[in-house]
Amino acid sequence: MGKGDRTGHRRQEDHGARRQQFHAHGPLFYILEGRGQIIAEGTTYDIGAGSVARFLKGETHTVVNPGPGPLTLIEVRVLPRDQAVWE
Repeated sequence: MGKGDRTGHRRQEDHGARRQQFHAHGPLFYILEGRGQIIAEGTTYDIGAGSVARFLKGETHTVVNPGPGPLTLIEVRVLPRDQAVWE
C-alpha cells in the first residue's frame, strides 16, 4: 500500500514480520492465503485463509508469517463512524 491508499493487497514472504503498527483509523485485514499470526495488544491469534481481523483506532498490531509459504492479505482502512471523508 502506498501513502494515502485506503485499500491494498500485501504479500508477506516466509519468516517475515511487519513492525508493530497502530493507526488513526481502524484497519481490517482479510487473509487470502497462507497461515500466520496477528499480535494485537500483546495477544497472539492464529490466522489463515478466510480469517478476518479488525483493529480499533490506536490498537497496536503486528502480522507474522512463520512460513512455509507466503501470507497474502487485503487491508481495508475503515473511517470512524462519525467521519465521512478522509482528511
